[in-house]
Amino acid sequence: MLARKNKMTEPLIDRLLLNENRIRKMAEEALPVICDRLSVKGVEIRGDEAARQIDERIAWAQESDRWGRKPLPRKSM
Repeated sequence: MLARKNKMTEPLIDRLLLNENRIRKMAEEALPVICDRLSVKGVEIRGDEAARQIDERIAWAQESDRWGRKPLPRKSM
């Protein structure tokens, strides 16, 4: 209420309200949709334990995965 009273922008207020529970809820809503769309394209999704708890189609990420590096070229089907 104070943020609105002080005329802070809605996007800033939204960020101030961001917390771990809200982020988890966003992931629970988004990951199944992402998995649906990517699985149709034959994309394997890998993630950590938290991601796998949300959707069992997510495979375990490995140390050998390219975290933070340029993606591998797309495989032709």
